[in-house]
Amino acid sequence: MFNKREKAAPSADAALFAYDVNYRGGVAELTKSKSGKIKFEVYSDRFQLTPTMGSRGYWRDMEIPFGDVRAFEVVDRVVNTFQALAGGLNSRQLNQKNNLHVTFLRDGHETLLRLEMISGVTVMGQAKRCLELEDRLRVNGIYDKFGASDISSSASPSVDILEQIARLATLRDSGALTAEEFDAKKGELLSRL
Repeated sequence: MFNKREKAAPSADAALFAYDVNYRGGVAELTKSKSGKIKFEVYSDRFQLTPTMGSRGYWRDMEIPFGDVRAFEVVDRVVNTFQALAGGLNSRQLNQKNNLHVTFLRDGHETLLRLEMISGVTVMGQAKRCLELEDRLRVNGIYDKFGASDISSSASPSVDILEQIARLATLRDSGALTAEEFDAKKGELLSRL
């Protein structure tokens, strides 16, 4: 037994930490954003996304080994038209970094999974949870476990970037990405040339 100041050591396969998220797109078989809490757990070797009561109708367990992860980013939330109109001038404060983008290999193809942090109650609280998540990933050495960002060493970097932009355009055209998200990611990729 341990007293209140001591913590039990986590078991070998216990989650290091967990957050609640909503699905915002990126998985080929789920082209539209969905609401319903998904448990986003971080283990020592993988991300695990598990459905809860609200997401069981559309989400199945997903495991993303860190070796397959190519990028992990916290990005700005995009306020929709209704939120902007309802919020008026205060809607600018809703533009917070509370969306997670996980780029990983799935069936040999690069996939961009988009999630919205819902732990934290308010949008500003969710943005704080995202910062906390980034800090925890850094402190636990998780970023170092991610796979190499260059998945095709035979292709030149400029060809790879153009292929990524083409894939992003397909996601935009299917509705999985907004025009703003596409433009932001495209600009980021072009800056690498």
